[in-house]
Amino acid sequence: MPILLLWLNAVFFGSLIFLTLARALLRPGAFMADLKSHTRGVGIFTLVAASAMFGSQLLIQADAPSLASVIWAVAAALWLLVTYGLFALLTVIPKKPALTDGLNGGWLVSVVAAQSLAILTIRLIGVEGADGFSFSLPPWYCG
Repeated sequence: MPILLLWLNAVFFGSLIFLTLARALLRPGAFMADLKSHTRGVGIFTLVAASAMFGSQLLIQADAPSLASVIWAVAAALWLLVTYGLFALLTVIPKKPALTDGLNGGWLVSVVAAQSLAILTIRLIGVEGADGFSFSLPPWYCG
């Protein structure tokens, strides 16, 4: 059963990427309007969360640390771009809604994105075959 869910998640992950790119390319005005919206813009963090969660699933269920490392790199780059890009964009918009109108539960996906990336990072540290990941504590660390 878990392998079925892995394949389903691969389909859903690919669909999320395809549909997001399609919307950005085919309807750039609507896509930018969504990004500039305080209520809808944070939804782009789902790409980060989905990437990191899929990477964790590849590592745990498929034992594919190299592929999970590639997914980690994509998720980390997306996290940096979305975190600094989206928050900067929403900060410089001249007309901002009141806090009660601009904030909703969707903002929590920004936290979920950071957490899922952190979890994938921790899972990759020390895994043999995880390209580019090696970690050792400094000699002065006493913990």
